[in-house]
Amino acid sequence: MNMGFRLFLDMVPIASLLLIFAFLTVLPYRKEPAAQSLIYFIGLVFFLLLASSGELLAPAGTATLLFAKLEYIPYLYIPVVWLSFCLRYTGWITYTNGKILIVAVVAPALAFLIVITNEWHGLLWQKIVYLESDGLSILRPVHGPLFWLYLVYSWSFNAFGTVLVIRSFFSGQRLYYRQSMWILAGSIIPGITNLLNVASIMPGIAKDFTPIGFALSAVCFLAGIYIHRLLWIMPVARGVLIQELGIGVIALDAHGWIVDHNRKADEMLGLKKVSVGSRSEDFPALEALFSSAGFTPGNARDFLGSGHMKWEGLDVSWSIQPAVRGCVIVLEDITEKVRLHEEMEKIRHELVNREKLATVGRLTAGLAHEINNPVGYLKSDVRSLSRLVERQKDSDQDATSKEIASICAGITDGLDRIENVVRSLLDFSRQDKIDSPFERYNLYTGIDTTIDIMRYELHDTIGIRKVFGEIPLIYAQKNEINQVILNLLTNACHGIRDRAKGESFAGLITIRTGMSDATVWCEIENNGAPIPIENRDRIFDLFFTTREAQWGTGLGLNICRDIIENHHGGKLLLVSLDPVVFRIELPARANQKGENTVL
Repeated sequence: MNMGFRLFLDMVPIASLLLIFAFLTVLPYRKEPAAQSLIYFIGLVFFLLLASSGELLAPAGTATLLFAKLEYIPYLYIPVVWLSFCLRYTGWITYTNGKILIVAVVAPALAFLIVITNEWHGLLWQKIVYLESDGLSILRPVHGPLFWLYLVYSWSFNAFGTVLVIRSFFSGQRLYYRQSMWILAGSIIPGITNLLNVASIMPGIAKDFTPIGFALSAVCFLAGIYIHRLLWIMPVARGVLIQELGIGVIALDAHGWIVDHNRKADEMLGLKKVSVGSRSEDFPALEALFSSAGFTPGNARDFLGSGHMKWEGLDVSWSIQPAVRGCVIVLEDITEKVRLHEEMEKIRHELVNREKLATVGRLTAGLAHEINNPVGYLKSDVRSLSRLVERQKDSDQDATSKEIASICAGITDGLDRIENVVRSLLDFSRQDKIDSPFERYNLYTGIDTTIDIMRYELHDTIGIRKVFGEIPLIYAQKNEINQVILNLLTNACHGIRDRAKGESFAGLITIRTGMSDATVWCEIENNGAPIPIENRDRIFDLFFTTREAQWGTGLGLNICRDIIENHHGGKLLLVSLDPVVFRIELPARANQKGENTVL
């Protein structure tokens, strides 16, 4: 009779293959706390199988005794790992405290020292007997008090972990019934095999089959955790298709418990690394999503919808679709898409506004032409009237003639002013192409023309001071430079009004010009509200504006810099924040004859 020796050895290869399969299956999930405990459990059980096989195969005596002692390494640590697995699986703890970890490692190590020194004290084995059969042998000792203490320790850990699983089985908290059934089976199997050995219930079987029971436990635990996931795919494929997706995926069962989720969902909604088995309502982000969607987790199978929400500064697009045993939530971070869409809308509105301004410019030019003709007739008639009055001065020097002459002079002056405004409108609204050739440009004329256009904006509350130096004619696209001057003067007017805020305030815009080396420069200074220092580096950024949406688009200064620097090879600089000073620098290019003409 081989007392079960051969049967044990025949089962070891099968159990080893099962353990290897379980290890390779759980390895991709090694970042999950429960999976980490399971990996340690599998490793210890595999070591136990090897040591137990060594006890059988070694010659009876010292070698058998050595392997029997080595078996106590996994026997002492398996209860700790088993309890750790149960605590993590049921959600009692996620990450082990450092002090507890030290105790869990050091205490079994000290107990093992007592095992290897048994010959000195006999606390574990009081008497050692070897059973031999067909060249195989095992240790069959008379147990001492330490063995029974170890037995209580092992069964206490095992029982406490099993109670946790049973409790979760009946309460339904953090676990699922099918999973719990597998875990319960895994916790009971090694207990049954160990009981059979200690109580010697099986006649003729002297070998302890507890290592085989532990191997079967590992397979049961594996099945309990991973086979019943809603999104079960082969581990490698799952890692590629689910974990590495650029969209978030969360799977819920029919009752709203989290069955699976990937890394992207964790990043977007702030989930824990492992939230499988948790209530979805326990997470604020999911609660906000359900509220936004009008979704009740208990009605997962009957809901189908999509939408978007804001969460922690992100724009998140979501869709909820029913699945076989629950539903799947798909999430996408669309923050960048929303930002680009908003920028495109701003650009579209600006293009529309530009088209409107272009239309207004064309209408202005047409109206200016229409006004110019009758103004010419009126001026001609007034001149004729003035000459008639002059002829009668000597012959009839009465008060009426003097009054008519004064009125004619006033009318002439008014018509001259109307003519100047019309001429400025015509100059400013002329529609040149962006790629039109450069021409000789008088910067003084451009400044004066722009100021005439802005008379309404300036009213009589903002003064203009000109400090002009000698500068040459330059080659430029006239309308573009005029547009830059207009934008800078408009911003100056707004800054002065922001500072005044309805109070009596003498606003002043100072325009300076000069030449330095081969550069013509123009500075526009205003005594309005200063620019905050935090905005200094952003003032020329596209779409940056400190004004309300109806008053500013954040395009003006960006366009001005583009015109000066990219179209004309110059520079547009913010020289001072208080007072606000902008400086235009343009190359003083020679005229067509190679000469500079000084203004």
